[in-house]
Amino acid sequence: MRPKETFQLRAKVYNKDKEKIDGATVEWTSENEAIAIIDENGILTAKANGTTYIIASVQNIQNSIEITISSIRKRILSEMFTSST
Repeated sequence: MRPKETFQLRAKVYNKDKEKIDGATVEWTSENEAIAIIDENGILTAKANGTTYIIASVQNIQNSIEITISSIRKRILSEMFTSST
């Protein structure tokens, strides 16, 4: 992501029998709000270059994802190679 971009995150919640639990309340937090913030609906907003973890919590169970914010545009591999034919 780049600074000022937003992205919708979603969490799927399962019980111990691996059955999906619909309607579970997920609490979202950012480890470093100077890098990215996330609201109660899972909308992530990039703030500044860097890396942080976004944590999804349901009661006492947590999982996280590492998010990197960079103003440097990365090229897709296919853009880097050209054909001479």
